[in-house]
Amino acid sequence: HDDIDITPTNRMTETMEAIYKAQKNDGVSGVPLGIKKLTSFLGGASEGDYIIFAARSGAFKSAIMLWIQHHLDMLKVPSLMFQQEMTNVQTGVREIALKTGLSTEDIKRGKLTDIDWHRVHANVGMICESKVFIDTTPNQKVSTIKSKIQRAIDEHGIKVAVIDYLHLCDLEVKKHGNEEQAIAQHCKEMKSIAKELKIAILELAQFNKEAIKDELKPPHMGMLKGSGAIEFSADAVIFFWNPAKIDESFEWEGVPTKDKIGIIVAKNKNGQTGMFWHGVKAASNQFFELDDNDYEPNKHIEANFEFDNEEKPNILTK
Repeated sequence: HDDIDITPTNRMTETMEAIYKAQKNDGVSGVPLGIKKLTSFLGGASEGDYIIFAARSGAFKSAIMLWIQHHLDMLKVPSLMFQQEMTNVQTGVREIALKTGLSTEDIKRGKLTDIDWHRVHANVGMICESKVFIDTTPNQKVSTIKSKIQRAIDEHGIKVAVIDYLHLCDLEVKKHGNEEQAIAQHCKEMKSIAKELKIAILELAQFNKEAIKDELKPPHMGMLKGSGAIEFSADAVIFFWNPAKIDESFEWEGVPTKDKIGIIVAKNKNGQTGMFWHGVKAASNQFFELDDNDYEPNKHIEANFEFDNEEKPNILTK
């Protein structure tokens, strides 16, 4: 850290670049996340951000992270996921599904028509050329994750890292005394890594046992395992809610929830909190804006945000 530039000129240059970028991108200074309203709430994911996502089982949390990564790729933003729960093949099947609109079940079992195979091959080629990097090594320590992120920055220029998920990392509980202290230290270190390496870190987290008591109620901060420590370190905390998994006819405040997930911004250092609904095609793990009148279930994933990532030269001059 000895070569850090502490001058006000450097500080104001970085600040003005962020303001300029936000002006050019309808208030979004970070990279868009593939979900318009979430991007609007957060202003995108910016370097130094540590954002926590959590959900009950079956709320598409891992699928949304993959969706975000492929959206970033279309904006030419390289990303790295630490996928500690699924294998390469399980992850690859989901990627092919979200790119083609075919069901994960049909892809996994090879139940594909000639047209389906053509679509699969075309999209596999695009995935291979993408900047979506995924490490499926299980049970990784923070120190290992940091070194891998640094290498990926050096080799691929990644801007966003995804951790799937916090409680599958090696938290070194014995070293820290108990799980709560281990989670607190993990989150503190993740925030430091985001700042030091100048990237955004998106990390999935687990709910505690209270969350399964009534799955028709929206999740809240008290359900987050290690909530106090996580809330302290995170810049934003986002919950996903899928009540239709329990009851397809369920409505929330008059809104049918079938083929939708609720996205709850429970904490946001940089703006407002609140909740909105987003469309989901469960079979293929695809997501769509509910106001997208041109949406077709099998259309390829497309960038839904015109994002100008260009930095303005001579930013401090008139």
